[in-house]
Amino acid sequence: MVKRKRRRQNRPPKPAKKSKNAALGPRPSKLEKAGTQKKAVPQVSISLDRVAKKGRPALPKKDKDIGEEVTLDKTPMRIYLQQIEQIPLLTPEEEVEVSRKIVSGNPGAKEAREKMIRSNLRLVISIAKRYANLGLPFSDLVEEGNIGLMRAVDKFNYRKGYRFSTYASWWIKQAIMRALSNQGKTIRVPVYMYDVISKWRKVRDSLIQKLSRIPTENEIADVMKIPVEKVKEVERIGSQPGSLNAPVSLDGSAEMMDLIEDDSITSPVDNVEGLFEGARIDQLLSLVDERERQVLILRFGLKGGEPRTLEETAKHFGVTRERIRQIEFAAIRKIRYLLKLKEERLEDYVR
Repeated sequence: MVKRKRRRQNRPPKPAKKSKNAALGPRPSKLEKAGTQKKAVPQVSISLDRVAKKGRPALPKKDKDIGEEVTLDKTPMRIYLQQIEQIPLLTPEEEVEVSRKIVSGNPGAKEAREKMIRSNLRLVISIAKRYANLGLPFSDLVEEGNIGLMRAVDKFNYRKGYRFSTYASWWIKQAIMRALSNQGKTIRVPVYMYDVISKWRKVRDSLIQKLSRIPTENEIADVMKIPVEKVKEVERIGSQPGSLNAPVSLDGSAEMMDLIEDDSITSPVDNVEGLFEGARIDQLLSLVDERERQVLILRFGLKGGEPRTLEETAKHFGVTRERIRQIEFAAIRKIRYLLKLKEERLEDYVR
């Protein structure tokens, strides 16, 4: 039986199945997907209209010097610092040229004065940092320092040959220290003490880093080359005063004033002891006669009186000082003898 070989017929290829997404075109890759998808970014910028409605001053949407929107992490002081960072400093030659324009009084003198002030605003910041945390906010220190800078611009003489920053530093420091003296503390501190306090803080902080502990007053005095008593005075002046109305409990019902003893009021214990002491003294005075009793009362200030000298007591009785001394000695000896018979001591009655 002969088997016939079947010839394979060249059949046409089957058409590819149409996918549901064929009409949408080729499937994009993962990189293309990442580029086309938009992530939701939280809005951080302040709605200026909403802030203005609440009664707060609306900040400008754009700042010419910064060139960015005002956001929540931009405080007024930080914005100010970023603004002055963009202002270029003046070279020594430019300082002389600008100073000449200011002194000349020509129409460009006002612009030259403003240029000199703006170019040295960073100097005020560097000096104000030394006097931070001494009683005034940092922004107030900067404002006072700027006032000193303006006075320095008006009084600067470029013919002396000094740099303006050297001259202006003194005026800036003086304005800041005067503001601290007048407004920084409840109790006014002399102006010169703020330089000493600033130096004391710097020395103390450096010793803390070096010794890894709080330095003693003697160690600070050795570094500052001043007496220990002066260091104690600086520490006392540099500390912040506390309020008697400061709360000392979590609910605020108790204040610091409630923990301070009133010395003008006698405690009940002292009142009772005073009564017993008065009774013991009367018991002792009953052991002597009337003349001796009066001498002891005047000499030792008994019965609430003030102690008197021998001369004052002698004038009261019209006798000599020696006679008063004899009466006093005899009265005390009599009291000691009578107490000895009772096996008691005079010290048990009189403290």
